[in-house]
Amino acid sequence: LFVVADQGIRIVILPGPSVTPLSGLGIGSTVEDVKAAYDAQIDVPPHPHTKGSYLTLTPEASGSNLFSLVFETDGGGTITQFRTGQLPAVTWAEGCS
Repeated sequence: LFVVADQGIRIVILPGPSVTPLSGLGIGSTVEDVKAAYDAQIDVPPHPHTKGSYLTLTPEASGSNLFSLVFETDGGGTITQFRTGQLPAVTWAEGCS
């Protein structure tokens, strides 16, 4: 959980818990699964530190353009973690340190 000025702005889901977004996708899902579920709402830039990529949801619903969902993949196209939260914090490549 990322907190800025006493407000939670980003939640990161790592391997372990069986948490999924409403789509039912999560860790272990594939790039193809995510693209099929979200269709044209997904942008797929390369991951800056691995051979994988990001799958970033661009919400279309009115008023939801402050938030996004980002899946991270490994080089084989499998989801290894995902996160949700406010833009731009949800798109930051670096996590907590």
